[in-house]
Amino acid sequence: MHSLGADLTMAPECLDALEKFLAARSDNFNQVITEAALLSSAILPDVRGTNTASRERRKFDLLSKFGDEQKAIHKELCDLRNKAIAHFGSGGCYQGEWQIEQVILQCRGEEAKVGVVTRRKTIDKDLVKRARAQIEFSHALLRAAALQRIADVTEELKRASDVDPNLLDEIERHPLNLSVFLTSPTRRRQR
Repeated sequence: MHSLGADLTMAPECLDALEKFLAARSDNFNQVITEAALLSSAILPDVRGTNTASRERRKFDLLSKFGDEQKAIHKELCDLRNKAIAHFGSGGCYQGEWQIEQVILQCRGEEAKVGVVTRRKTIDKDLVKRARAQIEFSHALLRAAALQRIADVTEELKRASDVDPNLLDEIERHPLNLSVFLTSPTRRRQR
């Protein structure tokens, strides 16, 4: 649950940064590329957190808690991730034009050659609004579920310690050293 929550925390942070860029809109190429990267970086963890499972992390069913409009936006974000961002395609049910390629014939005088032009969407302000609302809703649902599970585990530990008074002593003999745990492995080796 914590890992899913981390994904859904990162996504709105990307949208926050994106909105700052959009407020200072320019035609600077680096800004355009950064905007596209931030939008993709918001969509990827949202879909990873709400739609995928792996051997290392189970899926948590948020979809059953979505209304019809939220399900449609969720599908749109999943399609963008699966059919445009992570894999080549037009974006599935996305209503805009994410990317399009066209074969063209270039003619100069008597010389002709085939070429290809590509147009890609780098930003869609309406999509940013929809994504933010969806991501914040998903994050709130997941946070509530995570807090409930933490409360359930805490209650179970209390019950177990009532049955076995030595349980807490046993747990205390194996403390977690957070300063070591939270330090990156490469940094620990440098010490």
